[in-house]
Amino acid sequence: MLALRIVLQYFSLPVPAFGFKISISWLPIYVVGFFFGPIVGLFFGALSDTINYLLHGGVWFWMYAIQEPVVGMVSGVLGSLYFSSNKDTNSWMFKFFKKICYLLHYKLLQDK
Repeated sequence: MLALRIVLQYFSLPVPAFGFKISISWLPIYVVGFFFGPIVGLFFGALSDTINYLLHGGVWFWMYAIQEPVVGMVSGVLGSLYFSSNKDTNSWMFKFFKKICYLLHYKLLQDK
């Protein structure tokens, strides 16, 4: 997921009239936080920000550095609330994530 986060930041849609870009590069942070909880989301966001800074350089500013960990933590809290209120492991979201993990582990990593 960390590699996916780094690769997705290169694909964005610029909006020149407003001076910003639309991107889905934060999606892996949302997913990790949502499914693995706020603590893992916090550490994944911090690791993602640190590796992104080391790869691309620039000026380090603490307000920018806390964005990704906070996003991972907030999505982890929302995911914890969702899964604590919905104990059904037959939901489409649980099945989808379980299938993705299965495909990644057994089909991509084991076929070497």
